[in-house]
Amino acid sequence: MHAHGCEFHLFHDNLSRWMRRFVNAALQQADYFVALSESWKQYYVSHCGLDESRVIVLPNAVEIPDSIPDRSGSSVINFAFLGRIGQRKGAFDLIQAFANLPAECRNRAHLTLAGDGEIEAATALIEKLDLADHVTLPGWMSTEQCKQLLKDAHIFVLPSYNEGLPMAMLEAMAWGIPIISTPVGGIPELMAHGEAGYLVEPGDIESLSKSIQSLIENDALRLAMGNSARQRVTPLDINLYCETLTALYRLASGKQHRASQDESLSHLSGFATSRRSVLESR
Repeated sequence: MHAHGCEFHLFHDNLSRWMRRFVNAALQQADYFVALSESWKQYYVSHCGLDESRVIVLPNAVEIPDSIPDRSGSSVINFAFLGRIGQRKGAFDLIQAFANLPAECRNRAHLTLAGDGEIEAATALIEKLDLADHVTLPGWMSTEQCKQLLKDAHIFVLPSYNEGLPMAMLEAMAWGIPIISTPVGGIPELMAHGEAGYLVEPGDIESLSKSIQSLIENDALRLAMGNSARQRVTPLDINLYCETLTALYRLASGKQHRASQDESLSHLSGFATSRRSVLESR
């Protein structure tokens, strides 16, 4: 079983006692259970009674572009949001934080909120806050359009209330873009505050606005954080992911010799912490 649901804990915690036992028993039937982060692994072990040795941490993989644009000396700083427009992803908080920027910063910035969801509500809020010249809502984008958005972006913002390990954020980091996000799900295991970007608490609009302002005003910091972001996700290269997932499926299907299972399990369980050294040794 491969778990991706970012709100499973809300579902599970609100089940009746007998239904929770039923769900736990179903999850326990898996030979191996794949979680996106160490924090999610610990949740499934402690709340669902899963065998820790059978829960494998395998973060989402990402395609690493061969090269990234030169983003130095930009007169307009482009902010990108990719995800479902709504409260869970913090889209309305982001619009409000943008409105709270000093006029000189707001006039140097443009925000694109790409995705489906509550577009009418977001449009109404943008109009109410007089941000029509500074915020764009293009709706759902194709894969190629998303790539172009990230190529043109200087900063990626995702102030979510719940996450697993968001693909859009990983893709932005692969493009060398600094991140402003929240310490939820597997995000704080991938990036520390002040390293590849900023982490603010969900709903803290004031801190979100200050983080945005900081990266508008400091060109050198923005570029340094972008380089750090790209370095952080390099170990999540899709090629290494495929090798690891293939090894897990071979193990689960019984195609690997029993004597080597413990060694393979040790490697798979330590993937989240060792992926960087594995790549650097190649």
